[in-house]
Formats: sequence, C-alpha cells, structure tokens
Amino acid sequence: MAGRRILPLMLVVLVGTVLLLGRLYQVQIAEASVWTSQAATLVRSGAVRPYQRGAIRDARGRELAHDERIYRVMFNYRAFRREHPLGAVAHARTALFGEPEPLERTFANLVGWTRELCGLTPAQLEQFADGGELVLGGRTVPAGDVENEARRLRRSDARFYIVQFFGLDRQDAKEFAKTCKEHPDVPLVELAARVRDNLTREKLEARIDERLERARGDLQQLALQLELDEVARGAEPAADPLAQLLTRLEEWRASVEDDTASDLFEEVFGFAPGRVEPTLVHGSLDLRWIEALLGWNSARSWLWLERARATWKANLFERVPERLVAELRVARLEIDGPELVIGRWATAFAADPERALLRGWRESGEVAVLGELDELLEGQSEGPPPQLFAWQDPRALEAEDEGSASWATLARVELGLDAEPEDVAELAASWSEALAERVDGKFVREHTLALLARCDHDLQVALEPAFAARVAAAQREGRPRLSAAEGRLDRAAERARYVLKDRGSREKVVVREPSYATVLLLSRHADSFAGLRVEESSERVVRRDERGLAIARGLVGSVGQLDLGERLVEGELRREFDELRARSQRDEAEENQLRY
Repeated sequence: MAGRRILPLMLVVLVGTVLLLGRLYQVQIAEASVWTSQAATLVRSGAVRPYQRGAIRDARGRELAHDERIYRVMFNYRAFRREHPLGAVAHARTALFGEPEPLERTFANLVGWTRELCGLTPAQLEQFADGGELVLGGRTVPAGDVENEARRLRRSDARFYIVQFFGLDRQDAKEFAKTCKEHPDVPLVELAARVRDNLTREKLEARIDERLERARGDLQQLALQLELDEVARGAEPAADPLAQLLTRLEEWRASVEDDTASDLFEEVFGFAPGRVEPTLVHGSLDLRWIEALLGWNSARSWLWLERARATWKANLFERVPERLVAELRVARLEIDGPELVIGRWATAFAADPERALLRGWRESGEVAVLGELDELLEGQSEGPPPQLFAWQDPRALEAEDEGSASWATLARVELGLDAEPEDVAELAASWSEALAERVDGKFVREHTLALLARCDHDLQVALEPAFAARVAAAQREGRPRLSAAEGRLDRAAERARYVLKDRGSREKVVVREPSYATVLLLSRHADSFAGLRVEESSERVVRRDERGLAIARGLVGSVGQLDLGERLVEGELRREFDELRARSQRDEAEENQLRY
C-alpha cells in the first residue's frame, strides 16, 4: 500500500532528473557556442559619472547658476597605435626601420605602405629577426645593425601591427600561425586569405584598401570639424586643417613616448633623465635598449633628453621656490626659518629626497647622481665624491645640532664656506628682515632661484669628469658607452612591457569643450576613430548682466581649489589628526582636539 503511494512521487523525481540532465547536455554541450557568445555580451564596464549640482535661484525663482553638461575629447595612445590604421602602419614601419615614422608621411602613403607590409613573407620577417637584411619598398634595413634580441622584439611588434589588417578571429589566428610555419615563403596577406573561408587574396586586399581609404576620409572629416570648432572660438582658420590634426596627433604620440622613455630610464639608471645635461647622458650612457623598445633612432632619443632636461629645470626653478615661499608662510619663522630654507635647498639635490625631508639637511645623504655612481653605473670610482655644497658640512657651518641653524648659517650656505664675514652678516640681516613679519616672496624666490641655478651648474661640472673616467674604462674593455650596474637592466627588462602598456593606456585630454557636432562624430563612429573618445563632464554656468558680470557673485560663490599654502596647512593638520588617532590613550584635551 505504501509502495503504491510512493511510486508516483519516485516517477516524478526520475522524470525531472532525466529532463534536467537533458537540459544540461543541451546547454553545456549541444549549444555551448551559442551560450558562450551570449555570455560574452553580458560583460559590463564601469564609468565615472560627473557630479551634477542643483540650480541656485533667487527669491523670485529666477535661476542664478546651474550645472551644464560638457564634453572632453580623450586620447589613448595605445588604442591608437594598435587599432587605428594610421597608427598601426606608422608603428609597424617604426619597428622595422628602427626610427620614428612620421604620421603625416604615413598618411600620404597609407595604402601603398600597407600593401608593402602585408606583402612581406614569414621568411623575410624571420631573416630580419635573425639579424639579416630586409628590403621593403625601396628601403633597406642593413644586416646586423643591432643585436638579435632587439631584432626579434621589433619583428614581433611589426607582425602584430600587420596582422591587425586581416580581421582574424581567435580560431583563424591559430590557423594563421600554423600556416605561416608551413608556408614561410608565401606573403602574409595570401596566408591570411587562405585561413578565411571563401576569401581570395584579391578580395582581402580590396577590403584592406577600402578600410584605409575610409580611415583617411574619417580623419579629413575630423580635421575639418575641429577646425570649425577653433574658428568658432575666434581662432584664425588654418591653411591645412588635416596637416594641423596630424601634427597634433604627432605631439600627443611624442608626449606619451617621452613619458615612457623617462620611466624606463629611471628604472634602469636610478635617476631622472632630466637631472643631467643631455650631452652627458647621450654621449656616455648606452640607450640602445630604449631606442629598440620604442623604435627610436639616436636623433629621437636626443630630442627626448632635451625635453626631459627642459621639464626638469622648469620644475626645479619654478616649483621649488614657490613651494618654499608657501611653506615659510605657514612656519614659525624665527624658529624654523633657517632650518626650513636650508632643508629645502638640500632636498632639491639629494639622492634620496624622502630621507632628506624626514631626517633633515644634516643627514640628507649623498648628492643626486654624483654620490651614487657606484650603485647606478658599471665601474668603480677612484675616490669619494667631492663635496659640492656647504650644507654637506654642518661642522664647518657650526650648526651640527638640530635646530641650531641661524640666519648667519643660512647666509654661509648661500654664499659658500669661504665667504667674507661682512658679506655673511649683511646677507643674514637681509634674510632676517625678509622673513621678519610677513614673508617677502620676491626676495625668497630670487635668492632661491640663484642658488638652485648655481648648484645645478656645479653638479653638471662635477659629473663630467666622473662620467668621462667611467666611459674611458668601458672603452678599454671594448664597450663604447656605459651600461647600468649589474642587475638593474634585467629588472627593467621585466617591467618594460608593463611600462609601455601602462603609459600608453593613460588617457590625455586633448580637446576641451568640443562642439556638439564633434561629440556626435566621435560618439556615433567610435570604431572609425580608435584612440579618441568623448568623455562627459560638467561645468558651473552663472547668470550674467548686460556688462558680462556674474549676478550675485558673492552669494552664489564657486567651487575653489586649495592653493599651495592651504594644501600645506591641510597636510599638517592631517598629520596631527593621524597621530592623535593612533594613540592608545588620550586625555580630555586631546579627545576634544580630535573631535573638533
């Protein structure tokens, strides 16, 4: 009796199990490709949405201020060189010839050069990778111009850019790689046509040509639209809008490559390339590995070093004096003034700026580059580095104890240890007067700038014989230039690809507040403008009277940015807050201070 009651339930469970197993087989095996493609479409991406503030109205309901949506055009260098035909062809030729291929010249020869690249055979690329000669469109890469490791890297880069034109999916790419090994003497474009169903070489070349012509037309249209935007803002019309756009693309490309090279250089040699004069760096250090990674020649690396040096000097001579003035305005001048000024001067030339800031100028350590050559470059120094700056000898300054520096100490640091007592006394009085009640910003800037310029010059002069001695030793061993100390280049090689990817993926704002027509063009045809995208932002718009002045400006206000002095005060308050919060026990006064 009981069995009869359970039997229907068992049948239901059994039928359900069979149906479930059948459905699992259908979904996971029979329809696996269908559901895999469906899952791929469910991938979500995040985006930062700009804040939207509410409108401000007066008592009668009239709007005084509101937020308005604006847009910015962003440039992604990595996407441009990998996905846009112009970037791909330029970088493929750069990789093969070992020198930058200008975008303007690439644009003029886009179709012909692409056909030449696609007409290369796997055997030709392998011969190039092994150090052999390569002939491409009337130009020849001579055999054995660089070591094979660099050649193999350049071959891989060139092949990657070329294959982008064939439109291969993942399965086709695997078959293409296999076909290249089996038929090394057949052009790449023909091998790609073979792995794609019902497609001949002629049809594939026609599709590539069509894509290239479309890319040329899209860039011309974008150039005209950007030119209209500039004219609408009051600029003079350009003689050749397309040439102007290509020049801007070249500048954006150069900016990213320069940043990448600087990161790689500092990773290997341990100091920023702008710290030392370009003539000394370019003539003494082996930069072929950077040139190979970026497809540069010697002239391009020299241009990068000049830009890096100009940027470094601008930061040194502009930011350091301004920051010092801001710090003095929030410091206790009679107690901290001399110590603070000497400390910031020493930090600007310290090999380890963080240590100089934490421990003070008396323990600022070695001078940048000069005091750490044995750690950074191959070879050994013949003796200790010379003492360049007065702050390196606290005993001679009679200021060995922390907090003991006076205005006279500061004057001796600025004038030098051999300065006349009368000159020291006069300058000390000037410093004391300049910082007596209110900080005389002009005085501080002028004296700091003069000292920084003199110290930087002295450092460059001292580095010349130090580098020359090491270069001479390297040349006696058959090496024309200096390499980094053992192990540093290996560590950089491991991070090189990461740095290239990271720097190339950082977006730059290249057009602020483009017109609606430009936004529409780049948004609706995003596939045609790889590397360029539109980002949404917001801007506060206030109501103005007939004279162009903001109505009720004092009441409406604005969102201001902290100046340097306010940032320094904020940083000091933050440090005090963190210190109080970290204490295990606090008295009532400290609790109130922490709370308020």
